[in-house]
Amino acid sequence: MDKRIADLFDWVENQKTGINPVAVREKIVELRKQVDGEENFVALNALYCAVTNLAIRTVTAEGKDIQPLIDARNADMKMFCMEEAMGGDDMIDPAWLDRVVSREIAAERMSEDSFAELARHGAEVLGSPKPQRQGLLRRLFG
Repeated sequence: MDKRIADLFDWVENQKTGINPVAVREKIVELRKQVDGEENFVALNALYCAVTNLAIRTVTAEGKDIQPLIDARNADMKMFCMEEAMGGDDMIDPAWLDRVVSREIAAERMSEDSFAELARHGAEVLGSPKPQRQGLLRRLFG
């Protein structure tokens, strides 16, 4: 795991006066732009869900409506999956998206819904995009 992610886990764990879920989300979103690798994304997703679950329990205990928090978490998790399935490109790999969504459902960080169904069907119909042929200049200079 990237040291910056481990540092964020430590920072969250050592908060003495409570956790600001919005601040943690912002740190997670920023880190997702700086790291790569499935292990790092899984760790950030797990931290995000742990913090939002804590926020949901707190709001529930206060007798407030939790649906906006649940909707925000679901939207964020879908965005995280799509970003991961882009792999640094501008195009989502449907097979990769399906694998990422399935992984998150298995870990109980997401639930089976129409987004998961769309990811599954997209992978079945479209598969992975064919790699683009690189010209000589692109191979030499990236």
